[in-house]
Formats: sequence, structure tokens, C-alpha cells
Amino acid sequence: MHSLLILLDSKWLYVVLTLFLLEGMWCQGCLEQERIALLQLKSFFNDPWGLRNWGRGKENSDCCRLERVECNPSSGRVIKLHLDDVSGWHNSYLNASLFLPFEELKSLNLAENGINGFVENEDFHRLSKLSNLEFLDLSWNDFNSKILFSLSELSSLKSLNLAGNHFQVSNHTNGFKRLSKLRSLEILDLSDNDLNNGILTSLSDFLSLKSLNLANCNLMIASNHKEGFMRFSNLRNLKILDLSGNDLNINILTSLGELPSLKSLSLRGCNLMIASNHRDGADFEKLSGFRHLEFLDLSDNKDLNNNILSYLNEQNLRFVHLEVLDLSYNFFNNSVLSFVNEFSNLKSLNIEDNNLRGLVDVTKFDALRCLEELEMSYNELNQFVSTNANTSFSKLKTLYLDGIFPEKSSVPAQLSLEAFPSLKRLYLASNYHLNQTMFIQTSQVLSNLEELFLDQSPLSINFLQNIGALSSLRSISLRNCGFIGNLPTQGWCDLKNLEEMDLSINELVGILPSCLANLTSLRLLDISQNLFIGNVASSPLINLILLRYLSISTNKFQVPDSFKSFANHSNLKVFLSDFNQLVPEHDHVQTRVPKFQPRVLSLSNCRANEELTKPPSLLYYLYDLRYVDLSFDQFMGALPYWLFENDTRLHVAIMKNNSFMGSFHLPSQPNLDVQEIDISNNQIQGEIPLNISMIFPYLTWLFLSGNRFGGRFSKWLVSMNSLEHLDLSSNQFSGTLPKEFVTGRSLFHLRLSNNNLIGKIPPSVFKSQSLGILYLDRNNFEGEISNIHFSRASYLSILDISNNNLSGKLPRWTKNLLGLFELDLSNNHFDGSIPEEFCYNANLRLLDLSHNNLSRSLPHCSSPFSLYISHIYLSKNRLNGLLTHSFLNISSLKILDLGENRLSGSIPKWISNLSSLRILRLKGNLFFAEIPNEICELDQLRIMDLSNNQLSGHIPSCLGHLIGAPNSFSSWSLIIESSTFNLDTSTEMEARLMEEVQTPLGSHIQDWIELVTKWWSYTYEGNILDYMSEIDLSCNQLTGLIPLAMGNLSDIHSLNLSHNNLTGPIPSTFSNLKQLESLDLSFNDLNGEIPSQLTELNSLAVFSVAHNNLLGPIPYGKGQFGTFDNNSYKGNPLLCGPPLEKSCKETNAQPKSYT
Repeated sequence: MHSLLILLDSKWLYVVLTLFLLEGMWCQGCLEQERIALLQLKSFFNDPWGLRNWGRGKENSDCCRLERVECNPSSGRVIKLHLDDVSGWHNSYLNASLFLPFEELKSLNLAENGINGFVENEDFHRLSKLSNLEFLDLSWNDFNSKILFSLSELSSLKSLNLAGNHFQVSNHTNGFKRLSKLRSLEILDLSDNDLNNGILTSLSDFLSLKSLNLANCNLMIASNHKEGFMRFSNLRNLKILDLSGNDLNINILTSLGELPSLKSLSLRGCNLMIASNHRDGADFEKLSGFRHLEFLDLSDNKDLNNNILSYLNEQNLRFVHLEVLDLSYNFFNNSVLSFVNEFSNLKSLNIEDNNLRGLVDVTKFDALRCLEELEMSYNELNQFVSTNANTSFSKLKTLYLDGIFPEKSSVPAQLSLEAFPSLKRLYLASNYHLNQTMFIQTSQVLSNLEELFLDQSPLSINFLQNIGALSSLRSISLRNCGFIGNLPTQGWCDLKNLEEMDLSINELVGILPSCLANLTSLRLLDISQNLFIGNVASSPLINLILLRYLSISTNKFQVPDSFKSFANHSNLKVFLSDFNQLVPEHDHVQTRVPKFQPRVLSLSNCRANEELTKPPSLLYYLYDLRYVDLSFDQFMGALPYWLFENDTRLHVAIMKNNSFMGSFHLPSQPNLDVQEIDISNNQIQGEIPLNISMIFPYLTWLFLSGNRFGGRFSKWLVSMNSLEHLDLSSNQFSGTLPKEFVTGRSLFHLRLSNNNLIGKIPPSVFKSQSLGILYLDRNNFEGEISNIHFSRASYLSILDISNNNLSGKLPRWTKNLLGLFELDLSNNHFDGSIPEEFCYNANLRLLDLSHNNLSRSLPHCSSPFSLYISHIYLSKNRLNGLLTHSFLNISSLKILDLGENRLSGSIPKWISNLSSLRILRLKGNLFFAEIPNEICELDQLRIMDLSNNQLSGHIPSCLGHLIGAPNSFSSWSLIIESSTFNLDTSTEMEARLMEEVQTPLGSHIQDWIELVTKWWSYTYEGNILDYMSEIDLSCNQLTGLIPLAMGNLSDIHSLNLSHNNLTGPIPSTFSNLKQLESLDLSFNDLNGEIPSQLTELNSLAVFSVAHNNLLGPIPYGKGQFGTFDNNSYKGNPLLCGPPLEKSCKETNAQPKSYT
């Protein structure tokens, strides 16, 4: 027995030694040659974030542990490289030989890198030596058909993704025929390329294909295009086919019917439709292949309706193997339910956003006993019930009923859920007529329900008192449900299994009830955007120690700056408390590192106590912080740069809009994790440290605007290879920009506005192929920019060099900027004409050339400036001639400002085509003739300034119906979200809430217009224009009466008809203009009395009827008419009474008193 134990011990010793040796082998990591090759790849891609750890420190010496790298666990050789989206914003040329050291490579992902092609003689044929390469993803690059020949040498390929490149119909055919040599190829994705039916013949030779994606490839089917699809019958092994987004018709079904192995077919968005008398010679017998389908997507075919059901029924197609059917975004009515009832094996059915109306009786599809997921959202129902008590969908786990009881429904909604006893996830968001009582009653049977979403469904606070029976609930979302009042202390507090709860965006008030502490399983809680009060240190939140995510932002909580009440919340990783009150806790001294170690801490807009001048001391003791926001807190003193020393994992630091002062100190050691810094709008001064690129080598966002940084620009920016967004605006930088100021391949957004920069703008700034947003406005740059040559590859979308001293001709290179959205060259000294090249920026949204010395006529564009343009500012130049057809049919135009030029002729009748116009400013030109009635068709117009022209004739009476209702301008905006950091999210709600923790960069078109109102010239900007309304026809030669209909302009704020030849009385209907603030009728030939009804205009601040022929007493003393002085009435010798010195007794007129 003893010898047996010894033998066993020796065997176990052998096993342990073997494992130890194997462990040693595993710890050796990848080969040195592969480690070096990875570093070479890193240098090529220059990724600012995704490859940041490659070659960094001992912990990353084993390349098998690097991000985006997978190795064979036994050999240690690299077998997978995930290099998608790692090359920033530049175009690159690949050296395929870089991958040759990875001899066992099986999978290579190079998607979304903007790769244009290859270094000479280094294309994909080099990879033919990688005999194990099976998966290659080249999607969303800039490849063209030239690579197809080299790809055909990769004989081991099983999967090839070429989606989203530049393959075109004219030059792909031979290349794809060569690709058919890949006899092992099973998966091919060609989606989102500009192909056509010519590709189909080539693909018929890919006999090994099992999956083919041709979505959005410009394919079509018509009488002369059928043959290519018929040849699909050669693909006997094809199981998955995606033809979504092509211009097909119902005949495609017969064309594909002979694919014997087809199990998945997607025809989403293919314009499928079928008429009630459809036959069209379809060969119905060929539909037999569809009997094996398991997945069918017919969604988003807007005209697809029940006629197709009859069509399929005629062929006796029952799809007996079908498990997933998507009919969403079509026009099916209630009859579809009986049709799908034939598909007895169906597990997932989507009928979202169709034409189902009124009553849906689930017994109509009660044969679907295998159904696990049902999506019926956004149909207009008033009843979702079961008329048979025995109907039961015992396997249904997920039910989507969002928006089925819409706001406009006048019938009380009925909801019955008894037929779904196994339901785990229920979506009832945006149901404006949800019967709360009925829902509570029917939900009693949902004993297995775990997730409930009722966002934006109006509910009363009593709802929370009656959901305690849903004892299995783990997640409930009640965001924006209209709750008002205190949280109840019964019902919801009994949900002991609840792990996630969202009560945000309601009107809940008072303190948090103590019963909240009963929910000890809570991991996620969002009560933001309510009106809760109280000190969180004495709230039940301190008992919820399993919390992982907590948002109490935008309430009236008091949050002690010590955070000691959360000291034991070791699980709490995200704490959001913006817009609350941070209060000091004097008796607390932090002596040890707390268990509370959040990764995300947001405390913006929290300082309400003058004693708090510094950030919370807790920050000194946090070592796992990834994101911190201390903005708008009025903190003072030195910038807490120690955050970067202590929190070595910090990714994002936002400390903008405080009162930090002193210099910008950097930590002594490099911090390789810092990605975003925003300290804008403080009082930091001095120069930017030259070693910033060494300390923060992977910094991508740096916002320093609104400080006192100064000095000259050195070349520190050149060495910041990872920087993507840099804002140095509103500082005190001076001198010239270095010639090679922008050379990096990553910089996308550069803002140097409002500094003291001088000299010429370096051409390198314009020629950068990575730069997309460039603001150099409000400096003192000079010289010409017309001789700069742009590449068509430029990503530039916003260019603002306004308010400088630039001169010369306008540049013609704008036509090369195909992605240009905003161009602002205003307030410079450009001269000459506007080049016709400006006509060809098809994506332009804003064009501002105002305040220059431009002359000659407007360009004669063969087509409008842009179909999307919304803002055109050409004022204060010397433009002459007629209004050309360049502006014709620009239905997107919201602001047209041509004021202070020398334009002449009549206002064209086609002005009515500018149907979205909100502001029209033609002031200070030489327009003559009558105001066309067509101008009254601009029903969105809010501001019209035609003053200082030579217009004649009568005022069109239809102008009385002109001013549209206040409305947002909804200007185009560009939003770029930062990548911030990665935080694992395990549930749908957690993922949704974490998406809101971000730092968006926004570029929003700033609406502005210069107007004369209340006798002063003002520049109105931003949101105020949503409410401003004005008509200015002053300083013309208009004659006749003021139309009585002008009294219908109930929303107008300013009306100026002065300096014309108008006659007749002042309309008493002006008393209807209740919003009127300024009324100027001076310098006309008006007669009669001033209507006494005008005293009802309580908003009137400026009033002038000077220099007319008015007579009688002035309605003085009531409301605003007690504030106007003599100047409002002078030049009318027959007027009398206060404030004039002339008494009405002298004219036998009786003064009217309104006191």
C-alpha cells in the first residue's frame, strides 16, 4: 500500500512538472521576430489609441497578450490580427510584406483604415506565402479592382470581406473571374460597392460559396437583367444570400428559387412590391428552393403589402423550416397574422411599423408555438388581446410593443398578456394611451418577467405602488414617464431581485424613501433629472453597496465633498452627480485609501458653497479613475495636475470653466493612458510645455481655449502624433505659424480662433490630408490663399478663416473639397468676382463671403450652389447685376443675406421656390419695381429686410399673412463623439446609459443676421432668431395705403415702413400686433388721427410717426404711450396734446386722457 502511494505521488509529481514546463513554454510568449514585426505594424498605422500598449513596458513584452493580437496557445505563434480602424484620418499605402513574419496567421482584419493601395511591388500576392490565411477583412477602405488579381493568389482563403470599397462596374469583371480560382472560398462580402448586374456572371463560378453579400451594390432586375440572377443556380452550396438595398422586384424570388441549399435570404429595402393581378410570367415552379429557408428578411420594402401573401399562398409555400421572419417597415395589415400562422417552426417574427390597426387578437397566430421573440412595435392599435383563454405562447421570452397605442388614438387601449406566461422581456415604451390599471392587472400573470421597459409612456405615480407583484423583475426602465410627486413607500420597494432601475427625466420630488434600502440587489440606478432633495449621506443610497452605476445628476441633492458615506462602495464604478450641490464636510480628514474607487466620476456644475474653492480631497486617493469631470465648479487655485500623477490610468480629464490659474504643469513621468484633456475657460497662463508630447504621447483631445496661454508657436505640435482635436482659441498666442505647423497624420480638428497670429497661413495647414475642421478666424493673418493647391483626398469639412486681413482673389480650389460643409471667408479684403467653382460644392451647408470687396455679378451656376445649403451670406460687398438663377430651387435655404451690395433689377418671382427661407435680407441694393406677390408664398419667413432700395408700387396686402410661427432653425451640425474609455457593459440598460457618458465635439452653424430695430443696428445670433420677427420696407418709394391685413402679423416684433410715400390713415388693426416692440411709420404722407387702440400695445418700446400729415390729439398717458417723447410726433403740425407743447384747445380738438 505504501509503495502504491509512492507511485501515485511520483505520478502526480510528473504531472505537476509537466504542467510547470508547459506553463514556462506559454510564458515565453510569441517569437522575437513576430514581436518586432508588430512594432513595425504599429509604426505604420500610427494608431493613437488602439495600439497604445504595443511595445510598452515589461507587461507587454509578450505580444500574445497585446490588444488586437491572438496566438496559438501551444506554439505561441500569432494566428489573428484585429487591425481594424487603427490608422486615423489619413490615406495610406500598405506594405503587405509586413505580415510575412506571421507564418501561422489565420485571420487578418484591416477594415476601416482608409488604405488606398500598396507600396510598389508589395501587394497581396506577397501573402500567398501565408498558407494558413483563411480570413481576410479589407472592408471600408479605398481599394479598387487592382487588388483582385493579387488576392486571387491567396489559395487558402475561406472568407473575404471587400465591402465598402471602390470597385466599379467598368473595371471589375476580369478581376472577379480571377478570384473564382479561390476554390476554398466560402464567404464573400462585396456589399456597398458601385457594382451592377455585370458582377453576377462572374460570381456564378464561385462554386464553393456558402455565404454571399451583395447588399447596396446597384443591382437591379428587369426584363433585360434576369439572366445574371438565373445563373445563381450554379451556386449549389450557397446557404446565405444578402441582396438588401438593391433595386429589385418580386421576380427576384423566381430567379433565386433554384438554390437548393439556401437557408438565409435578405431582401431588405429592395423596393419589392406586387400588384393584386401580378403574374408577369413568373416561373412559379422554381420557387421550390425556398422550402428550406430558415431566415427571411423582407423588411423596409415600403410598398410591400398583403398581395405578396396571396402570391406565396398560390405557390403553396409554407416555409416549414423558417425560424426567423422580418417583415418590418412595410405596409402589411392585420391579415398578415393569419398568413404567418402557417410557419409553425417560427422562433422570431418582426412586424414592426406596418399598417396593423385597431384590434390584434393573438389567437390569429396561435399555431406559432415555437415563437420566442415577437416584435410588433409602432403599429396603431387600440387592443392587443387574446380572445381565447387557452391560447398560450409558452416559449415566448421577448415581446416588443413599443408605440402601439399612439398619442392620437381616441379609443381607450386594452392590453392582455395572459397568453405569454413565460415572458422575460417586455417593451412598452412610447405608449401614450397605455391603460395603466389594465396593465397592472394583466401583468400579474407574468411571474417570470425579468425586464420591463416603459420609457415615455405616461404613467401616474400610483403605478409604482402596484408593481410589487412582479417579483422576478431584475430590470425596469421608467424614464420620462411623467411621474410627479414623492416616491411611494410601497410596491416597487418589494422588488427584492431588482438589479437595474431607471427613473430619470421625471418630476419626482422630496427625499428618497427609506424603503429604497430594501433593494439590496441593485447594481444600476439612474434617478437623474428629477427634483429630489436631501443630503445623500443620510439617504438610503449609502446602503446599496452592490451598486455599479449611480446617476443622481440634475437634482437638488447635497453631496458631501468627503464622499465618506460611499467609502465601502467598492463595486461603484460610475458615479454621476452633475448639477447638484457639493457641500463641505469640515470634520472629515481623509487618512486612508477608500474602497470607493470609481472609474467614472462626474461632478460638473456642483459648487454652490463659497467655502469650496478646491476639488474634493477624495481625488488624491483614487487610483483607478478613468474619467473625471469637474467643469463649471468655480474651483480656484492651481490646476490639480497631480491628478495625472496619482491616477495613472486616467483617460479623460475635464476641468473647463473654473478659475484655475498659474502655469500648465505636467507630471514628472509619462502618462500613457491620458487621452483627453479639457481645461478651457480658466485663467492658466504661460507657454504650453515643450515636452507635452513626451508626457502624454497618446493624447487625442486637447482643449485649452479661453485661457491666457501665450508666446509663439514652436514645433511641439509636430511631435504630437496621436492628437486629433486641438482647441487653442481665445488665448494670447502671437507671431507666425511655423511652415510645417501641421504635419501629423492624425490631427482632424484644429481651432486657433481669436489670438494674435500674424503673417501668412502656411500651405501645410491647408494641405493636411487628415484635417477636417479648421478655424483660424479672428487673427491678423494676411496675404493670398488663391494659389494653394488642394488634393481631392482632403477631408476638410469646415473652414473658417474669417476676420483676418487676407486679400487677393477668392480661391478656386474649393471645388476640390468634395466634403466641404462650411466655408467662412468673411471680414477680409478679398476682391474680384465669386468664381464659378463655388457652384460645385455639392455638400455645402454654409457660405459666408460677407464684408469683403467682391464685385461684378453673381456667378451663373448651371445648377444651384448646393442642394443642401442652408445659409448664404454675401452682404457688404460691391456685387452688382441681377439676381441669377444660382439660387433657384434651393429648397433647403434658410438664410439669404445679400444686403449692402449694388444688385439691381426686380425681385424675381422664383423667390417663392425658396420654400424653407426664414430670413431674407436684400437691404441697401438697387432693386426696383414692385414687391412681387410671390414673396408671400414663403410661409416660413420670419425676417424680411428690403429697406434702402428703389422699390415702388403698393405694399402687397398678402404680406399680412407672411410671418411664420416661431420655430427652431434646426441648423446643420456636425457632432463627433470622443472614444473616451472602455467600460464593460453586460446589459442593454447599462450600455445605453454608458453611451451618455461621453464628451461630444460639436460644430453647429451659428445663425446670425444684422438688423436695424428700435433705431439701432444689432447683430442677432443663436436661439434668439427663433423668436425674432421683423419686416423692414423703409427707405423705398412705396405708395398707397397701408394694407389693413398688416394687422394680422400677430407675432411680429418690429415693423418699419418709414421713408416712403405711403398715404391714408394708420390702420386701427395694428392694435392686434401684441408682440410689437418697434413701429416706425415716419417720413410718409399718412393722415388722420393716431388710432387710440394702439395704446393696447403693451410691448411697444419704440414708436415714431414723425413727419407725416397726422392730426388731432395724441393718445398719451396709457401704457407705453406715456413713455414716448416729442421726437415720436414731430413734423405733424396738426397733432396736439402731450407730450407736445401745443394744446388741443388751439385746434378745437379735444385732448384724450388715458390716465
